[in-house]
Amino acid sequence: MKNKLTLKAALELAAPHTWGAAIAPGVLGAALAVFSGVDFDPLAFFSVALVAIFLQSAVNTLNDYADFISGTDTAENCTDETDASIIYNGLEPKTALKFGIALIILAVIFGLYAIITAGWITLIFGAVGVAAIVLYSFVLSAWPTGEAVAGLVMGGVITVGMYHVLGGRQTGLAILCAVPAILTIALIMLTNNTCDIEKDISAKRRTLPVLLGRKGAGVLFAVLTAVAVVMALVIIFTVFSKASFMGAVLVAAVLLPCRSLKQSGLLPENRVAAMGAVIKLNWRVNLIFAAAMGIHLLLL
Repeated sequence: MKNKLTLKAALELAAPHTWGAAIAPGVLGAALAVFSGVDFDPLAFFSVALVAIFLQSAVNTLNDYADFISGTDTAENCTDETDASIIYNGLEPKTALKFGIALIILAVIFGLYAIITAGWITLIFGAVGVAAIVLYSFVLSAWPTGEAVAGLVMGGVITVGMYHVLGGRQTGLAILCAVPAILTIALIMLTNNTCDIEKDISAKRRTLPVLLGRKGAGVLFAVLTAVAVVMALVIIFTVFSKASFMGAVLVAAVLLPCRSLKQSGLLPENRVAAMGAVIKLNWRVNLIFAAAMGIHLLLL
């Protein structure tokens, strides 16, 4: 007999430790809007932020469901109990599926204010997010496109979507400033998939790290990290120059998580530590980048 969904199981499915990665691009988009001279609307900001959190929780849940149904996740290859809630909490798989759908419905409900405020175009951002969740969970997670899709949707759509909802006109600068967010989100997925190489090979999944190998994936990780940080630094020094000192803060802030990631070797036994470090990397790059915008504006 399967167990009912408990608060513990629900939280493990939703994975709150990943919510920071969903919120950081939104904060970046809000900073861009304020920099553009838009009056900050707290309700609109929290509407989009909650949509991002619920959609992130939904993709975590549906991905766990899809991995369980496909046989990718088993008690033998999932040593972290919190990362295999269906298995270790004895849940009926359909319970997790229903919970994931409920999270998407909650995202729609909390996004109504943003839609009313910013108009029908906001629906496009939401539709892209929901479509990406379904496609990623049931198809794309097994392909070498997972990192790109996650980065473009979470890093790009959330950043530009928040900017749009708060009233900012879409500009080249907004898209350019979203690139560090896109890359750091992709790094989260790359870390996850690199740690899972052996498990994915046994499940016949063709993820990017499976194709590149752990060494190749490590090289790609270093390149993407460097590009994300350098792009943020260049934009800070050229566009938000009055806060140029934040460049040094940014570099110092990413050193520790980068060192932790290197020490982990992105090995399966170090998965928890590696995921924690890459989420910190994402959070620090995007929030310090956003802070530089705010400080520049204050010093004008």
